[in-house]
Amino acid sequence: MSFYQTIAKAKKHAKEQLNHPIYSQHNMKEIKLLVLLLLSVTCAISQDYKVLFLGNSYTNFNDLPNLTRQFAESMGDTMTVDSNTPGGYTFNGHSTNNASLTLIEEGDWDFVVLQEQSQIPSFPLGQVETECFPFAEALNNEILEANPCAETVFYMTWGREAGDNQNCTNWPPVCTYEGMDDLLAERYETMAEDNEALVSPVGSVWRYIRENHPNIGLYSGDGSHPSPTGSYAAAVTHYVTMFREDPTSSSFNWNIDATDAATIREAVKTVVFDDLIAWNIGAYDPAPSISFDQTGDLSFEFIGDEGFANYTWTIQGLTYQDDVNTQAFTFPSAGVYPIVLEVTDACGNAGTVSIDFDTNPSNIEELYKELTFGPNPTSGTLQYIFTKPVIAVILIDALGRSLSLEFTDNEVLLPDDVKGLALIQFITEQQKIATQIIIE
Repeated sequence: MSFYQTIAKAKKHAKEQLNHPIYSQHNMKEIKLLVLLLLSVTCAISQDYKVLFLGNSYTNFNDLPNLTRQFAESMGDTMTVDSNTPGGYTFNGHSTNNASLTLIEEGDWDFVVLQEQSQIPSFPLGQVETECFPFAEALNNEILEANPCAETVFYMTWGREAGDNQNCTNWPPVCTYEGMDDLLAERYETMAEDNEALVSPVGSVWRYIRENHPNIGLYSGDGSHPSPTGSYAAAVTHYVTMFREDPTSSSFNWNIDATDAATIREAVKTVVFDDLIAWNIGAYDPAPSISFDQTGDLSFEFIGDEGFANYTWTIQGLTYQDDVNTQAFTFPSAGVYPIVLEVTDACGNAGTVSIDFDTNPSNIEELYKELTFGPNPTSGTLQYIFTKPVIAVILIDALGRSLSLEFTDNEVLLPDDVKGLALIQFITEQQKIATQIIIE
């Protein structure tokens, strides 16, 4: 999963950050320590969003937009919704529909949820590249032109209960539920990647439920449209995609069986909340880093990435706020001090980095000389040599989550479900040292 610097996408309200103090490798040439941080999880409290839904009967069934709003209210959040969902509508249709374009042009949406006609993304790739992808891009462009701080959400739908019998003869991959569902998931993820957008993985949640709780009926009688239970699963998935909250804290069952509702909330937590980055959720948040120049024995100038609207530094318990990215500071004595930098972008999105800063950079430089590792990029295992006895190895993934890894004296076993840029920490009794790796 690729990482992106924020490009002014947004939310309007303050967010709490989950931070991890970590070092990157010392830059010997420039004699400065560059500290690279992974993007932080943003957990908003009492969030208030405006959401537009553009789709067709899959979105219209059981009044999904308002069901999502009701679930948000059960979590203590506020959600204002509007929609345009003509039956059988496509992205192509919405891209020229006056009602859809007028709604988009209102421009004050925090999220716009786009749902394609249920079969088109599962068609042969050449056909999808002609009939679907260009119109997904066109709609995303319209959304961002109307409001650069909006986020597009691609509503991943599901394979039909027994596959697509209508197109099976001419396109065998859709003859089964699994084949059709695989293609839908792949194409929705492609649209999200191509447009730097989010995925609301309703189809993946349905699949998890089908495989683990087959007695829960997600389909209506036609084997295509959602039952009330299926729409409830979609609503919870949409909520978590936009609000990034654990849905299991809700007791809102709507009008479905309470046991089924609780099972669905657990499923959404497993598929979505516990793996947000897999669906690009948080991938476009501000991800600041810190470097420094030493200007005296204990005097330093700390430097944050350029391009943010506001910078708040907390150094030795003192807070400094400005619209410039540098902060000078003189420490009273040698030692290790926590430094926190919080940034906000033009849309009000917040990102935070926290480091433990050693006033003697040579200490860090010498420590890095004692660690070698490889290969990088890697997969499966990472070989290392460290002269210090290691008592723990921690991997920090793209959401800032800490994962304890199994390791031996010279090898670390990497998890199968983490890909892309990450930081790995080697922890001894006295110190911890972290370095950037890429997991393939």
